[in-house]
Amino acid sequence: MISKNTIEDIFNIGLSNGNQFVEVFFEDTTKNAFTVRNNKVVHPIAGRDIGVGVRIINNEKVSYFFSTNLIRDKLISSLNSFCKDANSLYPVNYDESRQGVTAFNFIDNKEIKETEKHIKARLAYEEALFAHKEIDHVEVYYKDSIQRVGIANTNGINVSEVRVRTRFGIETVATQGNRIETGVYSPGFSNDLNHFSNKFIIQSAKKSALMAVNKLSSKKPPNGKMPVIIGNGSGGVLFHEACGHALEAATISKKNSIFQEAIGEKIASEHITYVDNGALSNSWGTTGIDDEGYVTRNNILIEGGVLQNYLVDYKSSLELGIKNNGSSRRQSFRYQPTARMSNTYLKAGEHTPEAILNSTARGIYVKTIGGGSVNPKTGNFNFSIVEGYFIENGIIKYPIKDTKIIGNSKTVLKDIDMVGNDLKIEAGLCNSISGIIPVTIGQPTIRVSSLIVG
Repeated sequence: MISKNTIEDIFNIGLSNGNQFVEVFFEDTTKNAFTVRNNKVVHPIAGRDIGVGVRIINNEKVSYFFSTNLIRDKLISSLNSFCKDANSLYPVNYDESRQGVTAFNFIDNKEIKETEKHIKARLAYEEALFAHKEIDHVEVYYKDSIQRVGIANTNGINVSEVRVRTRFGIETVATQGNRIETGVYSPGFSNDLNHFSNKFIIQSAKKSALMAVNKLSSKKPPNGKMPVIIGNGSGGVLFHEACGHALEAATISKKNSIFQEAIGEKIASEHITYVDNGALSNSWGTTGIDDEGYVTRNNILIEGGVLQNYLVDYKSSLELGIKNNGSSRRQSFRYQPTARMSNTYLKAGEHTPEAILNSTARGIYVKTIGGGSVNPKTGNFNFSIVEGYFIENGIIKYPIKDTKIIGNSKTVLKDIDMVGNDLKIEAGLCNSISGIIPVTIGQPTIRVSSLIVG
């Protein structure tokens, strides 16, 4: 950690020339990762990343400095040099503001000592490989991290936290004749390895394998407008991309959101209550404090279809006049923080998944959503379907391939006519202006009355 005297020196330098706010973000992160391939542990890596970031705000102008050199005299000297430019009061953009070494120092461990994490990864490998005769290749990825952060600012914040995260990725390949398909499942938690029971690992491995096998018989479905059922868990990608980013304050303050100045307005079906809960126990995107040092909380964004709030960080709260709600996040000390999602999900409704399926005469069931694009100003989106099925007379008929769903964020929110009671959340990663961060996405099974399938 950085000493109190060093922090005070940083504050004094940062407040020179009339600057109004200075923030210090210290980080010390250790990471471990390896792969199981052909039932052998390969590519083990371990590393440590340590450094400090300093953010200086003067009205709307922001400058950012970071360094991996924590020797006090050198740190202060570098910051003084940086502030001579920063104090011109012109904003310094992300690339120009970065100072210091950016390499993560990984160590390739040649000798591998069998540990509990290796045993659990091998279990996932074996369960996936032997789940179905069509599975002929499996890779299991393991990674964990311990991030220690300390945050102090000139508004009186002085807090610290230790963040532990663990994740498995299980990738499977199924073959049948000339047909090759893949499956993947990547659970993660803000907890240590003990949170992964053997039962859970076996279920996760079989889920990945079944996805690959089911896709072997997939075919192109009919095109056109039709009802689309989106399954629980990873189906939440649609909300994350098409709705969640448009509710982040950075998007709002730049006037790039379709939900600009819409608080208090009905923007969705009455079935929709959408929350971002940064304090959700053990979830992949959970922290006790955000990356500006404020306590995380359960933020209700949409309730009964009515927009209640945005995700707001400190700087955006000043710009928008909306209270900061503990939503600031960053990948590491190398990035400025901004308002981002953490554990964002649609709350459960009253319908069973079976009732939703049975009431759909013809349509698509989307189990897993893949990549896509969203225009934040218009809300138009398209997403590929990684795993999906064609529905006829309330029955799943066959798996589908090479299919996208196309729609508009405003329209899709209002066209959700059934919400299931089977809420599930899944781990993911989100890449935006403050780097790549762990996030949770989630929802119960839902039905959109009409989307373009193509």
